[in-house]
Amino acid sequence: MLNKRLKSSLIAIPIIACMSQSAWALCSTTVYYVDASVSASGVGTSWGTAYKTLHEALTAVSDGEIWVATGTYYPTTGTDRTITFRLNNCVSIYGGYPTGGGTRDWKTNVTTLSGDIGIANDDTDNSYHVVVGDGSTIAITDTAILDGFVISGGKADGVDLDQLGAGIYNTSSNPILTNLTISGNSAASDGGGIYNVNYSSPTLTSMTISGNSAASYGGGIHNEFFSSPTLTNVIISGNSAASNGGGIYNESFSSPTLTNVIISGNSAEHEGGG
Repeated sequence: MLNKRLKSSLIAIPIIACMSQSAWALCSTTVYYVDASVSASGVGTSWGTAYKTLHEALTAVSDGEIWVATGTYYPTTGTDRTITFRLNNCVSIYGGYPTGGGTRDWKTNVTTLSGDIGIANDDTDNSYHVVVGDGSTIAITDTAILDGFVISGGKADGVDLDQLGAGIYNTSSNPILTNLTISGNSAASDGGGIYNVNYSSPTLTSMTISGNSAASYGGGIHNEFFSSPTLTNVIISGNSAASNGGGIYNESFSSPTLTNVIISGNSAEHEGGG
């Protein structure tokens, strides 16, 4: 499995270096709107014509900002567990707006990205990954932003890569992740909350990662193969791993940078409960 994970890393470094210097100047600031309370989807150009689902917006928008009103959003209305919310370059996704629009407050206007597809409250049919940053073809840069959401209900219990990263799975991906709560996700292998691999070094700010589990390594976060995220003002608590690294597990030349990070109350059956 490890060799398969590393294939994309051979092209990730030059692509990231090229895009990070100039991509921001090329990104649009056009705003598109999503509101689960609307009776039917519109064209997404105002709160009055908002998309009803985030999936629709992400399918339609390749460049711009997506503002999302309070509610619970699912990767699909069907039962395909492989469908996920995909992060894309030059697409910024902001949750926390009130129904119908208004002042953004992600703490009051809770906006949830949930993997609880299929039968409600039955995790056997949940999405393998709620959010994916897939840079295996073109690296995901810091022009991809996810801000102001609760991410829950991912269950990575499939085969190969689908047993890694239930909440967020990043490969060759360096998004900006801010004001997120990642909770209640589980992986049959590694990275219950977040799994970073192949030079994935996202920026995590003002986040809580709690109540996630992994059957092997990294209940909260698993960093592998030159993946060194930057964490600032992050709480990692109450996560568990059946093997090592209840809170964070780092391997294969991965070394995260931590500033004002609280790691507490995590557990592992073997080593590294923190």
